[in-house]
Parts: sequence; structure tokens; C-alpha cells
Amino acid sequence: MASSGAHSLPDSLKKTSMLDHPSRTNEPETLAFLLALVETKQILVNRLERSLAQKGQPSLTLRQWLTLALIQEGKSLKELAQLRGVSKQAMSQICEGLAQAAYIHLKPDHQDARVLQITMTTRGRKAVKDGFEQIEQIRKQLAETIPESIFNCLLLVLKAIHESKQEQTNYSCG
Repeated sequence: MASSGAHSLPDSLKKTSMLDHPSRTNEPETLAFLLALVETKQILVNRLERSLAQKGQPSLTLRQWLTLALIQEGKSLKELAQLRGVSKQAMSQICEGLAQAAYIHLKPDHQDARVLQITMTTRGRKAVKDGFEQIEQIRKQLAETIPESIFNCLLLVLKAIHESKQEQTNYSCG
């Protein structure tokens, strides 16, 4: 059998591509969009966590940092869970880790010992400050990298995504 230079699978081994299905014609674009979102999130998370590690907070994750940033003195675990949109059990695990790492103190409430009150330690306040400084640095780098109109549009898109959980809002980049 002479070789034609191109190798082909026998018909019995050929399969129809998933992309050939009419309902999947946008799949490559959708996948590219999803990958861009996930990769961008991971880049930003890694930058923040790396910055926190360089500033003496090596074990602090973004999830923990967000929790710290939302802590208001005297709030209970239940109230903080509602702010973060997570279960009380998940918030309890996050806060226990933060307390073990000396970012917060958990104390029983004076009126109801079943309720834990959260107070920030000096280390916790420093971690929040360091995180906000890094986020501001990332924001400034983005603003310097892309045209102002696109940057402002990006801010509007992010705001719309955040607010879409609550209500439908119309935004325009033009």
C-alpha cells in the first residue's frame, strides 16, 4: 500500500466531533471564555496570595483574606456567613483557621455563649491592609496597561456581574 503522505484513520475508527453537533457550534468560544475567566481569576488570586506571603502572611488564602476584610468588630459568625454568602458551618471552618493562625479571636457572646463574636488581631489588621495595598497595585497596573475607556468598561462589567445577584441593572460602555 503506497503512502500518500497523509495518514488517516480507518472509517471504523472515525468519530463525529462533539463540535459537529448543531447545539455545540459555540462550544469553542464558550470554552475559551470560560478558560479566560478561570485563568484570570487564578492569576489574580496567585498574585494576591504571593504578595501576602511576601509580607509575612504565607498561609493566608484569598478566601480567608476576604473573610478578614469583611469582619466588623462584634459581628457574629452567623452574620459574617450571611455577608459572605456561605453557610455558618463553612464560615466556622474559615474562622477557626484564622483564629489558629492568630488573625482573629473568637469569643463567646456575653448574652448567648452559643454565639461566637469575632475580633481582629493586629496580625489580622495588617493582613487586610497588605491585601488592599496589593489589590490597589493590581488595579493601577491594569489601568496603566489598557486604555481608560476599556478599563472603565471592565469596572462596569465587574460591577454588573456583582449586582446581577441582586437585581437586573442596565449598563453602557459607550
